[in-house]
Amino acid sequence: MAWNWFAGLFRRGNGVAPADAQAFDELVNELRDYIVRDLRGGYVAPDAIVEGALEVVDAQPHGEALLRTHAQRILEDEISAYRTDSAAWPALTDHDRLEQAFATLESQGVVCRQNFTCCGTCGVAEIGEEMRATRERGGAVQGYAFFHMQDTESAIDGHGLYLNYGAVEEDETAAKSVARSIVAAMSAAGLPVEWDGDWGKRIRVGLQWQRRLAL
Repeated sequence: MAWNWFAGLFRRGNGVAPADAQAFDELVNELRDYIVRDLRGGYVAPDAIVEGALEVVDAQPHGEALLRTHAQRILEDEISAYRTDSAAWPALTDHDRLEQAFATLESQGVVCRQNFTCCGTCGVAEIGEEMRATRERGGAVQGYAFFHMQDTESAIDGHGLYLNYGAVEEDETAAKSVARSIVAAMSAAGLPVEWDGDWGKRIRVGLQWQRRLAL
């Protein structure tokens, strides 16, 4: 592959010993994984993607300057690939349908957030502030729906999207009422939904992750 040739060129040109080649390739692949995830997810600005990837991987012993060059090239390649792929997307993607469903829910007093916090525990802890802010702006609030960063990653990988939900009133009946509203909105938008009515289970939305990016 062209990328393997490019990576090999940089290894030779920057003194990466043959014994370190496999470890170096693994590090570059790790960089690629982070860059692809953040780009395709669509919630990280392109100019922040490289910085974010470099903060996560261990640049030693190769040095940040070398990895930054690789990361920037990967980002450019992936942006080009995204443009090619997205040109063939349907006029209405599943993510467009998700946006429609969330807009419907917002009009019904369900505060919806995408890629919200790092995990479900943090999301539940922080969604109350989002509902409070909505009420302060004059909006009616019945409950909430959100998916977190790990959910985004799972959806990109083709595993569907899982939604947390809840109600202002902290009881099962109110929460289930919000859940039924979510299921109805997703179904009306044309997205398959899985939820068996169990308050302890999240709602799964079947979708292909195709989020439109302004690149």
